[in-house]
Amino acid sequence: MESQIASQTFLSAESGLRHCRCMNKDLGDALRKGREANRFSQQQVADALAVSRAAVGQWERGTNAPSTENLVSICKLLGLDIAAVLNAAGVMPIAAPDGVHFVETARTPSQPEFTDPKSIPLFSPLSTTPAGDFALSENASELARRPAGLGLATDTYAIYVGTNVMAPRYEIGEMIVLSPTRPARIGDHVAVQMPAEEGRRPLWRLGRLSARDAQGIVLEQFNPARLWEMRLSEVANVHRILSVEEVL
Repeated sequence: MESQIASQTFLSAESGLRHCRCMNKDLGDALRKGREANRFSQQQVADALAVSRAAVGQWERGTNAPSTENLVSICKLLGLDIAAVLNAAGVMPIAAPDGVHFVETARTPSQPEFTDPKSIPLFSPLSTTPAGDFALSENASELARRPAGLGLATDTYAIYVGTNVMAPRYEIGEMIVLSPTRPARIGDHVAVQMPAEEGRRPLWRLGRLSARDAQGIVLEQFNPARLWEMRLSEVANVHRILSVEEVL
């Protein structure tokens, strides 16, 4: 699935952001909205990234751009998809550095126009670990019917659930719709993508986002009941599972 929803999402040097300094205001707006959605203060973000509060304020106002390292860190902290943030800022992403796997908005090159009711890429689980983590197909297995509540939104994709760790909330074989760009808040159900090991497909983990801080996240699963404490280095992306109210 990386060829369709991963990899082309990273600036390998700060020159990309400096080149698009005229777009910093859009970048700042995206970062500010993500911070406010998580109810973080500028000081809390600054402390997590080991920068000054003034620096965070400058990023949000668009008077200065964060370094590549800080952009990655703040997106992880706020649960933002780096591709969506860069796209909002008008920055053209280039290839990711080795070992970094950030996911952009899910889509297929041949995705139909919105007049086609089946226009959401649907991916299937390939394998499941004993802990309930799973890998997804590289290509969409089919196109799912677009729920009415999504309108013309392009920031969504769907997967078939291949594990029972969230039963009875999500059962094996059930289709769920996810968004890489809508911030995940505490209490939301999410799919967490973990960094891929060399030569292997990245694994995903379903759960309820129970906590988040500068060190990582806590993910709650129901079957069996358990909490996963995941360091930021173990998290490539957090994609929110859309609720029934959002898709109907």
